[in-house]
Amino acid sequence: MTDQNQAPISEENHEAFLARRAEKRRGRAHRARHEGDTPLNLIAMIDMMTTIMFFLIFTAVLSETSTLEVTSAKAPSAAAGAPSDDNAVKVPKVTVYISSDGFRILDQTNNPDFAAKFAGPIERCGGGAADGAKPTICMREGLAETEPLIARLDYAALYNQLVKIRLEPTWFEGFGKDGNNVVSIGADAEIPFEVIVKTIDTARYILAPDGKADPGTPSAASNVSAFLLGDGKSPGPDALEKSKFAVKPAAGNPKKNERFDLFPFPSLVAARPSGG
Repeated sequence: MTDQNQAPISEENHEAFLARRAEKRRGRAHRARHEGDTPLNLIAMIDMMTTIMFFLIFTAVLSETSTLEVTSAKAPSAAAGAPSDDNAVKVPKVTVYISSDGFRILDQTNNPDFAAKFAGPIERCGGGAADGAKPTICMREGLAETEPLIARLDYAALYNQLVKIRLEPTWFEGFGKDGNNVVSIGADAEIPFEVIVKTIDTARYILAPDGKADPGTPSAASNVSAFLLGDGKSPGPDALEKSKFAVKPAAGNPKKNERFDLFPFPSLVAARPSGG
C-alpha cells in the first residue's frame, strides 16, 4: 500500500538510487579489506639492528689458541748404514715472554748451557742466574711508569741477546736449518698487541749496526760484538731504527743479496691468565 501523498519514484531515479547504494557497499568493502594497512617504519628497525650489532661486536670475546709442538716420528732409513741424527747437536727452542717488567728469554728444551749463558738477567739488570723472578731484559732506565709500555721496554737489548744466541757457534748451523729458526712469543694477558708486533719485528733479522764497520756475513766464526747494537750493554733507544739489515748472497743468485735471518718465524702462544 503506498502513501497517496508520496510522489511516485521514477524508473530513472530508482536506478540512480541503486547505483549509489552499490557504490557505498563497494566503498565499505574496500575500507574493510584495507583497514589497518599502515606503512612499515624501517628506520626504527634499522636503528635497533645497528645498536644490537655494535653491542655484539664490543662484547665479543675472541678465542685464544695455544700452540702444541708435534714432532713426527723418524722413518727408518732405507739404506743400510745411513748416518743417524741421534748425535746431532739439538738447538734450543727459544721463547720470548713479555711481561710488564720486561722480557724473559727461555728455552723449551731446558738446555743448561742456554740457561747459564742467556736466560739470566743481563748485566744492566743485575746479572745472576735465571730463576724466573727477574726478567732477562729489564725495563729501560729513566722513564716513568706513566710512559707507554712499548716505550719502556728495551727492544735494543732484546735484539742483542737474541743475536748472541743465534751466533753461538755450538748452535749456529742448527739454527740455519728449516724448522729451527722459530721463536715462540708469549705475553701476559694485559700486554698490548702493538708490543707483541714490535717484539716479532725485533726478532726477525740480524742487523749491521749503525756507526760500526761492515760486519760482513754472519757465521759461526763471526765476532759477535760486531753485530751488537751500541756497546753491547746499554744500546740507545734509537739503535734499532738507525741500523741496516745484514745480508748474504741469495740462494741460486749470488749476485743478489738477501736479509740474514735471526728468528724470522714467530709462533704465538696463549697468554698467561691474569692473576694466575
